[in-house]
Amino acid sequence: MLVPKYGRVVAFEGYELTNNNARIKATEQRIAQLERAAEVETSKREVFEGCTIVENTEENRLQIIFDGKPAPEVRAILKSHAFKWAPSQGAWQRQLTNAARYAGQQVERQLKEVIG
Repeated sequence: MLVPKYGRVVAFEGYELTNNNARIKATEQRIAQLERAAEVETSKREVFEGCTIVENTEENRLQIIFDGKPAPEVRAILKSHAFKWAPSQGAWQRQLTNAARYAGQQVERQLKEVIG
């Protein structure tokens, strides 16, 4: 933006150009991360009969799918680990991150204790 300042025309203010290289580098790293994530395929594992954990890379979600409606104590475990019910997917899910993978392991461990 051309702004007259002190008798001269300034194309950009100093603060507008600050940190450009860091922004470029962060954007390039994010693009590389998204490209790596796109290469990973969806995986499924059955925790026990009637419960499956899915790493859905197309939706970028970690999903826990039950055959029917889970018991209140199972829903409490899922909610305590930030899983939300998604009626459109028919699954309890959260964004697929390393933290979600860890939470999925914790839920799996707790479900095995509760259900047996």
